[in-house]
Amino acid sequence: MPRLSTIGVAASGAFGFGTNALIPIEFLLIAGGGGGGNSGGGGGGAGGYLESTAKLTSNTLYTVVIGGGGSADANGSNSTFSTLTAVGGGRGGGSAGNNGATGGSGGGA
Repeated sequence: MPRLSTIGVAASGAFGFGTNALIPIEFLLIAGGGGGGNSGGGGGGAGGYLESTAKLTSNTLYTVVIGGGGSADANGSNSTFSTLTAVGGGRGGGSAGNNGATGGSGGGA
């Protein structure tokens, strides 16, 4: 399968795709990881992920948002591709007995 970027989609004819063609893609969508807990708390959880295939229509814009990692005591941000969402990782638990938060791949309790 071709690797397409915004430039590649605009130039899809170079890959042999015509106007409004369905272009097969494989993708991996990863959200930001959770931040660690304050004052020696536990580590944050990994960001959730989605792995799949899709068919994109040429000459169509698709929104992609890359989620950032969480700062101390904060969840990671979600990542999105079109209508799909990978959930950010949960924050780590703090030393004062604060539990970690749920997230895409969990968080420290």
